[in-house]
Amino acid sequence: LEAAGRRSPGPLLVGGHSKGGNLAAYAAARVSPDIQERIREIASLKVLGFTRHEVASYVFREIILLSALGAAIGLAAGIFLEQFVIVTAEVDFVMFGRDIHPASFAIAFGMTMMFTLIVMAALLPKLAHIDMVESLKSVD
Repeated sequence: LEAAGRRSPGPLLVGGHSKGGNLAAYAAARVSPDIQERIREIASLKVLGFTRHEVASYVFREIILLSALGAAIGLAAGIFLEQFVIVTAEVDFVMFGRDIHPASFAIAFGMTMMFTLIVMAALLPKLAHIDMVESLKSVD
């Protein structure tokens, strides 16, 4: 990093993306506690006459909310984790900067929401192909 910092004409920004937001997007789209119940819920909406757009809006609104919440928690936790890593990794002859630039937060949040959009795009065809009859059959 020092070599890159010396070559950089301005400040050197080092960042990552929010793991919390990715976890929230993944959990919302894939790892529901009872995925069959969720599929039945969506099938029920379709049977009740909700359009594809309305069903997708219902599901995606929840995913976006969970992703934004997860990203915010991830950004807050990242501050403490960054401090821990920097203090732990430092040795007497190498010191790291302890400032996190605001642009890093914006980039991390933006990347999290971009991955959320990718997950939503992958989920859209699956929503359209839920078999209402099969999903609503009794499991007893």
